[in-house]
Amino acid sequence: MSRDEFVVSDARLLPVFDDAGHVDDGTVHAWLDGAFDEAAAAVVDAHVRSCASCAEMVAEARGFIAASTRVLAALDTPVAAPAVVSARVETARRAA
Repeated sequence: MSRDEFVVSDARLLPVFDDAGHVDDGTVHAWLDGAFDEAAAAVVDAHVRSCASCAEMVAEARGFIAASTRVLAALDTPVAAPAVVSARVETARRAA
């Protein structure tokens, strides 16, 4: 199974752990996105709380999500036109 595949059992999405017993990247993001049912999420949560390596991976993923959210919010925020551009538009409007 590749790192990005998930195990589905009885129509339930289950977390994937690597050979060393750590959650994989896809599992971390699915968990943060709320894709697992309560029982599967509890398994990931318990592991992350007890594994410094996985807790670090989760913190990094949360940082990426937060940064992405800030970038998208900034792109959605209209930027006021500089005064020079506004003045030129107003001059052109009056001249028309």
